[in-house]
Amino acid sequence: MNKTERLKLLLEKGHFPAELPPPFNTADFAKYRKSLAAAWPNNDPPKTAPEVYNTQRLGWKRRSLAIVNPISQYHLSKTIADNWIAIKTFLDTSKISLDSANLVKEATRAVPKPDFSRIEFMKLNAGGDFDHILISDISRFYGTIYTHTLPWAFTGKAWCKSHVNSPLLKATIGDQLDRAVRKGQDNQTIGIPIGPDTSRILSEIVAIGIEREFLRLANPEIGSAYRFVDDWFIGHNSAQAAESAIRFLAEACAEFELELNLEKTSVINAKDEIVEVWPNELLELVVNHTKASEQARQLNRFFPKAFSLAKEKPGSNVMDYALKASRSFRIGKDTYPLFESYILRSARAYPITLPTVVQILVNYKKDRAPVNLARCKKLIVDEIKRSAPLRHTAEVSWALFLAKALGIAIPSLELDVIVRTDNATWALLVLDLEQRGLIDGVLDKTYWTSLMVDGSLYTANWLLVYEADLKGWLTPADPNLISNNPWFKPLKAKKVSFYDTNRNVETFKKSRSTSISAAKIRRAVTQSWLEAFLRTSSIPPSEVAAP
Repeated sequence: MNKTERLKLLLEKGHFPAELPPPFNTADFAKYRKSLAAAWPNNDPPKTAPEVYNTQRLGWKRRSLAIVNPISQYHLSKTIADNWIAIKTFLDTSKISLDSANLVKEATRAVPKPDFSRIEFMKLNAGGDFDHILISDISRFYGTIYTHTLPWAFTGKAWCKSHVNSPLLKATIGDQLDRAVRKGQDNQTIGIPIGPDTSRILSEIVAIGIEREFLRLANPEIGSAYRFVDDWFIGHNSAQAAESAIRFLAEACAEFELELNLEKTSVINAKDEIVEVWPNELLELVVNHTKASEQARQLNRFFPKAFSLAKEKPGSNVMDYALKASRSFRIGKDTYPLFESYILRSARAYPITLPTVVQILVNYKKDRAPVNLARCKKLIVDEIKRSAPLRHTAEVSWALFLAKALGIAIPSLELDVIVRTDNATWALLVLDLEQRGLIDGVLDKTYWTSLMVDGSLYTANWLLVYEADLKGWLTPADPNLISNNPWFKPLKAKKVSFYDTNRNVETFKKSRSTSISAAKIRRAVTQSWLEAFLRTSSIPPSEVAAP
């Protein structure tokens, strides 16, 4: 790929967080990148603030994803695209990383998801060679990265500190990345946005800096230490050596203004479980019969087992794994009501599964299954009542999208909290429902309209203000609000949209095809890596199967 192809990839497949509902996308932005850049001012871009998309993590913790302003994300992406050869060369210097953070054109994201089969294989490899394994990670890694450590990792901390504010430092790739990422978060130096694929690259740069410092301090045996972003597992022949490594790893993190997560730091021995086995327990219970009575029997084995495992292992995403596995079931119309009950129960018990639940319900509706719209409506309304007051963005967004996808009307009274909240994903989905006649009653848009003022395009409200104006869903007091802005005027002139009203969830067929393509990419990467591993291993190649 050349520079402009890399930029297109980062803007199209790596800008918005993957967790957003389908309408939110950046295809237009990537398509018109050249003409937009030509029409934009020549001066430095303004500082902007991202829209926050709050979502659930495993164990009921929350995580704030960032929908970064397109002006800032363009310039950060361009800095990476223009300097990719040097950045990739630096990334390749890692001796122990299991995730290359590479740009891949054929994948669903600009930076593909990591190959977890490779990670599991290396955990087993470490467990087979050492009696004691140190497992650890960095506390709130993305959220506490000090952006000035980007040039530290690239060029060296001592050199950077001795050249503070000098032209030499400003000319380095690390400093350019530092300044570009800060522009997208109101010039804050603490944390990098979670969601864009550019942050996958930035985090790996910092992680390599920590890795180098740790290897310098600890000097472990070659092949005994492995790292996946900020997760570490390090093999040792004695518990004492493993305990000493904790201190070295903590010192390496401190050198980059980060802290080791002591709650997740432990030393396990050969008797402890390294790789989780529960996925195999579920896969042994998949539904493969077509006869209704047999399907019901298998469903009543599969889902109770999934709920039991999910309760037993709250730190693992058991239910979402089970639901994704269930997409391959061929559920008949007679058995569908039972299947639907399990699906709806999953959504209520584990809201983190809502994106998968929505995909399942929408696909079965398209296939003319007897989807019970009244039950789905109750799930939607109940989820809004429960999650909107808590500002749980993802749960409400997916509930609203389910209403849109299934054509379910929502009473305007149930949206009182939403219409008084400055949240773009909620607002655009509700406004879309209104345009489709799926709001029962009068929608109060007073608060959202009040946000459409001068300067709002650089704030966290940028997505709502721009998109609602573009589609004519809200009318600002100043009709020239967008036209007077030198950065967003070219976007409106090209009718660049960040919300496609026609986009829906992937069909099961496309999901399976995408999974197969992703698997092919992972297998190719894994095979290349495995061959390199075997060249330095005493294990005969014929005795090792690619994971």
